[in-house]
Amino acid sequence: MKHDPTVSGKHSVSEDIQFAGKVAKLLILFQTSMLSCRDEWPCQSLCMCMTCEVNTRQCKTTQDSAKQHKTVQDNTRQCKTTQDRQHRTVQDNTGQCKTTQDSASQHKTVQDNTGQYYRTLTAQISSIMSERDEESFKSVQLDQQVADSSNAAPEVHQSNNSALSVTVPENTETKTSLPAANTIKTTPTTTTDAEQGGRWASAVNQFKLKRFFVLRPGTLDSAIEDIKSLVDQKTDGAVESVWLLAEIDHWNNEKERLVLITEKSLLICKYDFIMLNCEQIQRIPLNLVDRITQGPFTFPPRSLLSREGEGVRVDWDKLREPSLTSRWNPFATDYPYSTLTYHPVQNVNEKLAKICDLQSFKEQLTAAAQKAHSTNPVPGKANGVLLLNQPVLIEAYVGLMSTLGNQNKLGYCLARGNVGF
Repeated sequence: MKHDPTVSGKHSVSEDIQFAGKVAKLLILFQTSMLSCRDEWPCQSLCMCMTCEVNTRQCKTTQDSAKQHKTVQDNTRQCKTTQDRQHRTVQDNTGQCKTTQDSASQHKTVQDNTGQYYRTLTAQISSIMSERDEESFKSVQLDQQVADSSNAAPEVHQSNNSALSVTVPENTETKTSLPAANTIKTTPTTTTDAEQGGRWASAVNQFKLKRFFVLRPGTLDSAIEDIKSLVDQKTDGAVESVWLLAEIDHWNNEKERLVLITEKSLLICKYDFIMLNCEQIQRIPLNLVDRITQGPFTFPPRSLLSREGEGVRVDWDKLREPSLTSRWNPFATDYPYSTLTYHPVQNVNEKLAKICDLQSFKEQLTAAAQKAHSTNPVPGKANGVLLLNQPVLIEAYVGLMSTLGNQNKLGYCLARGNVGF
C-alpha cells in the first residue's frame, strides 16, 4: 500500500492543533494555579509569623516562669539556710546557758567547800591556840587555895610577884539520914563542877590578858605622856581626852591604837608598848568630819568572814569613794574613813573600862566635831555632823590572813615567848 502524503499531512496538523489546545489548557491551569498560589502564600506567611510570635511569647512566658520558679527555689533555700543558722545559734546559746549554769553551780560548790574548809581551819587554829594557852597556864603554879562555902563566888588575886592564886571552895556535906545524904550530895557536886569550869575559864582569860604589854604597870601612863608631848598646840589645840581602842582596816585586820581628841583634831596613834615609842600618827581635822556611824559589823553577802560586837566609823569625806587599787592594797592608808572598836582589855578594871568605852568616845567626838564646825567652818562644805545608827560594812570576802592575825592578836603588843612581832 502506497503512502499518501496528503492524508498524513492533515493528520499531523489536527494532532498539532489538539496538542496545542491541551498545552494551552495546561498553561491556563498553570496560570490559574499560580495565581491562586500567589493569593494564598501571603496568608500562610502571616499565619506562620503570628504562630511564631505566639510561640515566642509562650517561650518568654515559660522562661519568666522558670526564672521565677528558680528565684522562689533560691529564696526557699536561703530561708532554710537562715532557719538552720538560727536553729544552730539557738542551740549554741542553749549550750552556753547550760555551760554557764554548770559553771555557776560548780563555783557555788567551790565557794561552799572553801567556806567549810576555811571554818574548819579557823576552828583548828583556835583549838591549837587555846591548847597552847592552857598548857602555858598549867605551868603557872598556884600559890594557895582557900576553903569556902559552895555559895561563895570564885575570886582571882594577883600577888606582887605576878603569880596567880585562885580560891577553890571545898565540898560540904550534911550529916543526916542515909536517903537525905544521898539527895544532898548530888546537887552540890553538879554545882561544884560548873563553878570549877567557870573558874578555870576565868583563870585562862586572866592569863591571856596578862600577855598584853599595855597592862604592865606604868606602861599606859607613859604612853599617854609621850603622845601628849607630840601634840602641836597651834594645829591641834589642847588635849581633851585619850582613848585606848582597836582600829579595823578595810581587810578586817585589828590594830591597837591610842586615840586623842583635841580641840581641832582627831589623832589616831600607833604606839609600840614594848619599846615605848610612837611609830605613826594620823591627824584628822575635826571640821572635816561629816559623818559618824555606830552599829554592828556586817560583811558582803558572799563573804566568808564574820565579826561580833559593834564599832564606830568616822568619815571625813563621805563623797569620795576609795579607788580599786586601794581596795585591793592591804597597806593602803588613803581611805576617807576610820573604823574603831573595843580593846580586848576593856573589862580588866574600872580605869580601862572608862578609857575603852566606845559610847563615851562617840559622844565626846561628836561634841568636839560640832564645836569645830561652828568655830572654823570649811568654805563650800555643809557644816555639821551626820549621826547614823546602822550596821558598819567591812568589804572583805576571804580574809584568811586577817583571821590568822586576829586569832593570834598580831596587831597588839603581846608577850609571845621567844617569838616577837
